[in-house]
Parts: sequence; structure tokens; C-alpha cells
Amino acid sequence: MPLDGKLGSLYRHASLALSAKDEPLVAFVAFGDDPQASALYFAAYDLPTCTWKAPVKVDTVGDIDDSGSVRSVTLVRDASNDHLAIAYQQNTLTPAPD
Repeated sequence: MPLDGKLGSLYRHASLALSAKDEPLVAFVAFGDDPQASALYFAAYDLPTCTWKAPVKVDTVGDIDDSGSVRSVTLVRDASNDHLAIAYQQNTLTPAPD
């Protein structure tokens, strides 16, 4: 997948699934210099061209727990209807109301 550091400097919490055509799908978190700007991305592999499609930003997740065996991202595909779902942890700071 051609990321070239454009999304961040570190990629973690990857979760893989297969499409109905057995193409790899991946959800992952890209960490940059600002931990609060860490973002969740989704990308799919295109078998006919043997290339990864451009990653799509799903959400800003903030400074998620990166310690131990915490699993912060899960990607699944429902085989009955081919729908995808991503479950993830989000730790963006919400300002207190005035």
C-alpha cells in the first residue's frame, strides 16, 4: 500500500478481512506527530490490477491506548449481505460545556 508517510509516521492496530471476491481489506490507525490527530483508515486491495486502492479516512481517533495487548480496531464483513463494519476505540478530547 503506497502510504509514503503521507498519513502519518507510524501505522498500528491493523485488522484484516476478505471481500466476497477474496480481496484483502484492512483497517488501521495512522499516528503522526500530534497524537490527538491520529486517524482510522480503510483500504482495499484490487486483485485485477494487483494494487492497493487509496486509503480512505474513516475518523479521527485521537491518542488511543497503544500499550499491551489492547485491540483498538476490528474490521469484519457480513457474508450474508457483504456489508463491512469497523469497531474502534476513539479518545478525542471533548471540550467541557461552558
